[in-house]
Amino acid sequence: MKAALTASPSESSFKTDVYTDDGIELNGLDGASLSPRGVTLHCTPKQIDTFNYGVDREQQTKYRSVMLNLNLNFGSESVQLETKADVHSICRRSQTCYEVNLVFKDMMQDGYKHIARYVVESSSNH
Repeated sequence: MKAALTASPSESSFKTDVYTDDGIELNGLDGASLSPRGVTLHCTPKQIDTFNYGVDREQQTKYRSVMLNLNLNFGSESVQLETKADVHSICRRSQTCYEVNLVFKDMMQDGYKHIARYVVESSSNH
């Protein structure tokens, strides 16, 4: 897990890259919300398949753990955080949009500080 700061455009927003153990990548997913507990992402129906791992004996869908790369933009700088996450829930919002709620696990300690800063700064801009 790592954090890196770089310069970026002046706007408070975030994008997320998702990586699976078997090499599947989803780059630049729009973040809907962020908290110290986890993140909510917007996905297409095709992208949702990335999170599916199969079905269990009771025919319940199982979801895989993923690696996240959160790209948080703060005015003139950007912070990149890497962490693991588990799928908590998936909600269909429209025919073309799903919300995937992911819960962080093994977040680096400084990661929570950057997330708190992002939440405070983004709420003061709205």
